Amino acid sequence: MKQKVQLFINNEEVDVFQDGSITIQSSIKDIKDPGKIFTDFSKNFTVPSSNRNNILFKHYYSGDILDGFSARIAQEARVEINNRVFREGYIMLEGVDLRCNKLISYRVRFYGN
Repeated sequence: MKQKVQLFINNEEVDVFQDGSITIQSSIKDIKDPGKIFTDFSKNFTVPSSNRNNILFKHYYSGDILDGFSARIAQEARVEINNRVFREGYIMLEGVDLRCNKLISYRVRFYGN
């Protein structure tokens, strides 16, 4: 059975590659505080350059745009599998991939609450 994976940033659905994967790992964050022992994070993964994603990331790749998307600020995000919340946390934009000066994809990383 194929799983439907959806990514939302600030309650806006993000287009994802159908054949791509998001690997989320749990790790020890702070052993001294039992409430913060485990945290989730992902390896960086890519999302396509689509009209929806370009609007969401405010054409981050273009230096000509004022008040664009800030990669320094984590954005609220959630990952859903088959329309059910799997993890909630934050997304950080790590970069973009260009080919012949044309945007191909955005590289992002997910961090759990």
